[in-house]
Amino acid sequence: MFVRSKKLCVAFACVMMFAQVGRAEVIRVYLVGGQSNGDGRADVSGLPTVPVNLQAAQTDVEFFFHTQGAAHAGDSTLTTLRPGMSESNQFGPEVTLGRTLADQITNPVAVIKYANGGTNLYSQWAAGGDATTTGDGAEYVTFQNTVVAGLAALAAAHPADTIQLSGMVWMQGESDAGNTTYANAYAANLAAFIADVRLTFGADLPFVIGRLSSGQTAINATNLQTLRDAQNTVAAADALTGLVDTDTFSLKSDHLHFDPAGQQSLGSAFAEELLTLTAVPEPATGALLLPGVLLLVRRIR
Repeated sequence: MFVRSKKLCVAFACVMMFAQVGRAEVIRVYLVGGQSNGDGRADVSGLPTVPVNLQAAQTDVEFFFHTQGAAHAGDSTLTTLRPGMSESNQFGPEVTLGRTLADQITNPVAVIKYANGGTNLYSQWAAGGDATTTGDGAEYVTFQNTVVAGLAALAAAHPADTIQLSGMVWMQGESDAGNTTYANAYAANLAAFIADVRLTFGADLPFVIGRLSSGQTAINATNLQTLRDAQNTVAAADALTGLVDTDTFSLKSDHLHFDPAGQQSLGSAFAEELLTLTAVPEPATGALLLPGVLLLVRRIR
């Protein structure tokens, strides 16, 4: 389903052209990308059921996701935020990310997620940087196609509303830390990736990096520190890029993946950091206004 499709682009452009203009809501859309800790390896039974039942669907937050591997109910269709939507039928940061944002802002919230375990930024998520998919890694192309499909689904479901990309969170780096060459290139590659994301989805898109944890001792210690330093450097250089310190977030016994409590902390921290960054201004009308959408249509042809 996730292929470079002119037909999808044309249909999406038409939805934009004929969206109703007038009084409408602004639906704020947040993107989730990365590898296994972005996808989620935390057991659903570890989520609380009170005061809010996070094991159940959050009907006030819309959700579009794609996973690699076995098919999941709801994959690649617009649904509501719920756990279990990861490669391993577990959950990632999306659950408390969406819940926290929905609880703190007045606009409706939607989350679009694509992350794939064991993938690296060096080649698989590489950014070509030229407003086309030329030079983009396969995972990054899949991510872009997932976002386009998710935005189209939201536009079709809400023809009178404004669909506004409002931020992205990124939990990734473990695979790059497994290779010294990849680790040493991470700062430059991450900066290039963020620049490409903004070229595609909007120049002022807030972007939040989840820094690798000092507790991830399954990773080579030297390369782990290189990655952490790179993430610090990239975030510090850009006012629209935030950083989440994950050092206190609990990990599973593999000393690599966040456990249920750690994933809840990660999602909430991502949300709080997004809220501190400069928000994308709301458009003046109810027409669909998707930052960078014309560039995006060109990229995936």
